Amino acid sequence: MGPAVTLLVGFVASLCVVAWVRGTTRKKWTSLPGPPKESWLLGNRFGTAAKSRRNTEPEGHFREFCEQYGNTFAFHDLLGAQKIFSRDIKVLQQVTSDIHTFVSDEITVEMMKMVAGGGLVAAYGDDHRRMRRIISPAFSLGQIKQITPMILQHASGLRRQIETAIEHQNVLDVTPFLDAAALDVIAEAGFGHKVRALELGLQSCELASTYSSTVSSTLAGGLSVLFVASLAKLLRWPTLVRFPLTQTHRALRRQKAIIDRIAGEILESKREELKDLSDEEVLDVGKTILSSMMKSNFLGRKETRLADDEVVGHIQTFLFAGFETTSTTLAWTLWRLSRDQALQERVRRQIKDYLVQRDVRTVSELQYEDIWSPELDLIGRVVLETLRLHPPVPTMERVSTRDTVLKLSADADLVGPTLAIGKGTKVVLGLAALSCDSEYFGANPLDFNPDRFLHLPDKHGDARFGPQGTFTFSGGPKACIGMQVALTELRSFLVELLANFRFEPADGEGTVDVMQALVYRPVVRCAGEKPEIALPLHVVRL
Repeated sequence: MGPAVTLLVGFVASLCVVAWVRGTTRKKWTSLPGPPKESWLLGNRFGTAAKSRRNTEPEGHFREFCEQYGNTFAFHDLLGAQKIFSRDIKVLQQVTSDIHTFVSDEITVEMMKMVAGGGLVAAYGDDHRRMRRIISPAFSLGQIKQITPMILQHASGLRRQIETAIEHQNVLDVTPFLDAAALDVIAEAGFGHKVRALELGLQSCELASTYSSTVSSTLAGGLSVLFVASLAKLLRWPTLVRFPLTQTHRALRRQKAIIDRIAGEILESKREELKDLSDEEVLDVGKTILSSMMKSNFLGRKETRLADDEVVGHIQTFLFAGFETTSTTLAWTLWRLSRDQALQERVRRQIKDYLVQRDVRTVSELQYEDIWSPELDLIGRVVLETLRLHPPVPTMERVSTRDTVLKLSADADLVGPTLAIGKGTKVVLGLAALSCDSEYFGANPLDFNPDRFLHLPDKHGDARFGPQGTFTFSGGPKACIGMQVALTELRSFLVELLANFRFEPADGEGTVDVMQALVYRPVVRCAGEKPEIALPLHVVRL
């Protein structure tokens, strides 16, 4: 072993010792119940319980821990880190509302910047308020109504691409089609930028192929990224995650550089478009996310302007969020409907009846009011049920900036009405675990049953979940700003697809499972092969 290797091994070993000491320091709340530590390295998040539950429920072992230890418990994460997990509705509401006391730690912010840019999701305090105020006009109801016809045009384009594809094969991996369509929509609606990923194909479009590579990189090496992030947290060394320590880190850095460049080109193109316009003309350039930011920079006061790197960060964040989460939710919805043909036919019948009633020949003739019509209520419940069982982000971690007290629900008999925690305590919020709590979502919460939203338990209404009835879009000041756009897009695509195709399971194509890439994606496992991001379905044209 050469001197350089010896030094490196010694350095890494020293880091691990420091991490172990910090990770095993006793906390105030060690009296909390919780699962026994399986190993210092993997903890409970990736231990035996997690591995034994490989199926389509994201991080389902946390739900099982809740059933055994209560809704708020202590657990061990990677590298011995001690954390609190809670699916208590009061804890989720308190933590998401008080964004001064509970924040994303510096390492998580660095990771988000590396993968999704430094936009709203990475901002807190005054910066977050300023950014959200500038961007909010792009998500007004009037703007969503304005872009709905464009969304429906892209949905029609997706339908045509699938029609062409199934002329040659009945079993189709729908994920690349959904990815391309979702990227086309967010690029045009958000930034006035035509990507043409659906027309050209993912690999022929630089932005699309780069995002596709990023997703593949995180799927293949996600655990190594999490290990480095966990080590950085325990060592309190945020910039460690920037180092190209693993093959995945190096790939993400290369891909981030490409996305940085493309986002910069989008910004420069919009700046050129606006530079010779009068103030009145600038006000009339539309309400895309980018237009809202550029108007503020051209016309606003100095304190309301965004620096170029902030604008680029927002472009990256919304491209990522708008493409990855929408595409994944569409995929899970089609998978669920393929497994319940009676439900799929009910949805299709409702769509067909509505089109006849409206006397329109194609879905692209519809408007926002049609997509949200009460007469298409079943498709809305199908979307909500998919988001309940397949949230793109099943957990969310926050760290306390000061000593504080968590308020627990009255029935938290294993813990008591309150829980004192110290500064620096990490709290993991169980968004998916809460959505599978029978006390709020009724009997058989793991079953896919959209009609449950017609008769939820009284306790659900008393808990004030929010407008969509789950915590999938988070809550408080940092709740997803694009929720209504996302739901409109999901409904629009599903109306087009289900009016024209029947989706059935593809037998013999492997087992559908869930794995974490940038979000929790459907993957296919075949005997003796590595899992791949895919969702093969038998598609029949109607």
